[in-house]
Amino acid sequence: MLTGFKGGHLHIEWAGNGYIMGGFADGANQSFPKTPRYLNLRIIANGVTIAEKRGPGCHEAFRVIGSSLVPQGDITLRFQWRIDGPSQDDALFTGGAPGPSSPRVMQAHLYSMRYLAIGRWR
Repeated sequence: MLTGFKGGHLHIEWAGNGYIMGGFADGANQSFPKTPRYLNLRIIANGVTIAEKRGPGCHEAFRVIGSSLVPQGDITLRFQWRIDGPSQDDALFTGGAPGPSSPRVMQAHLYSMRYLAIGRWR
């Protein structure tokens, strides 16, 4: 949340590291063997997409940069990520039928996040 923004040009950067578990890169419906599943990254300000890109596919650093004109007032920033859809034979749950009692298998991990927002107004 950016409070009391005076309105004008907003520059946002989001950087970090992403790791996608390698075992999930070799599913039956992958187009090529060992094709990585990528993270999709997006920055949203007050419900409007500022920047989005395809991120890491194995274990890599990423950086998403965007700028936009934003009106005066409080600004809600959201940093979203989503991994590409699972293959038909991915292990998504640790046992039993899917549900609240069956924990999900972690397929991706983001860490070492850094954020920068710079506002320019006249």
